[in-house]
Amino acid sequence: MAVERVQQVLKKQPVIESQVQLQEFQQQRLNLFTASSFERAQSLNFSDGARVDVPFMNDQDRDLAGKLFGSVPTEKREELQTSFDALTHLIREEGANNPDGVKVGDFSSGLTGQLGQTIEVYMTTTAVEEAGDAVQAVMFGAMIGVEQELGNFAKEMQNRLNAAGEMRTDITELRDELTDWPDDGSTRTFSWTDGDGTVHENVSLTKEEAKSLVDKLDGELETMSEMTDMMRFDLQRASETYQQALNTLSSLLKSQHESLMAVIRNLKG
Repeated sequence: MAVERVQQVLKKQPVIESQVQLQEFQQQRLNLFTASSFERAQSLNFSDGARVDVPFMNDQDRDLAGKLFGSVPTEKREELQTSFDALTHLIREEGANNPDGVKVGDFSSGLTGQLGQTIEVYMTTTAVEEAGDAVQAVMFGAMIGVEQELGNFAKEMQNRLNAAGEMRTDITELRDELTDWPDDGSTRTFSWTDGDGTVHENVSLTKEEAKSLVDKLDGELETMSEMTDMMRFDLQRASETYQQALNTLSSLLKSQHESLMAVIRNLKG
């Protein structure tokens, strides 16, 4: 990075020093879990009335990502992504090892070292002109991987919930037909989806075949429900891990302000 640009960076008041940007970022991410106050919360509703709220990227996030990372040369993107992945991993690890929070000054040397390295890699591979932008990029880059992972898991789980709901509808329709179906060897036409996602369209069944199908779908639905219960536990745990990671990153950035400024100054040489 050119000396002139580094000097421009240092002349500007670092946003991290005032903590305004950091606090706004932290509150925004925490609000992801309150659907009534933040539109980006995606709710998963379960048959027993339970609900889990998880984050997902919207157009505003994508625009911000484009602003922060759009100027990274293609040949440098892998290096930057590797640095962010390493930082995210260490943040998760630190949060998992200290679920009640890490005291200022007690962060592992591996984590603090990786934070400085990620700041340096970002500033040397982009045209950023403000220290605040670099800090925001690190906050965003370190957390977006966790958010996407959580969001993808939630999307998979939503698909399973939808499939289970459709199967319940198919079973109800079959049972309704069986109530007034005479034992005359007649056939009726049905459409349904198996537990593995296989779709059956307009299949003629006898009454006995329909009864067997109901039993089969009942068993598959029970298996799907058991899997969904396990996934819900994993999703809740992943949500807790996300919040731990967010708190760890916020505390880390607050405690490492001087070190980060030193990294930026060293880029002059």
